[in-house]
Amino acid sequence: MEKPPRDQTSLGKEKGELEEEEKDQRRFSAIIDPLLLKWCQEIQSAQQMLLTAICKASSTPYC
Repeated sequence: MEKPPRDQTSLGKEKGELEEEEKDQRRFSAIIDPLLLKWCQEIQSAQQMLLTAICKASSTPYC
């Protein structure tokens, strides 16, 4: 199996794309109110815990 070129990540994104995404994240994090950001992170964490609990209780091989 070939290694991806040096300027690409394992996700196949080029270095320039990653840098652009990082700029966007910094730009948006400056716009979003810190309390709103914290609230969104807590919601995301709760969703992940719920999904994990559902998958553990499920018998499907997809989780």
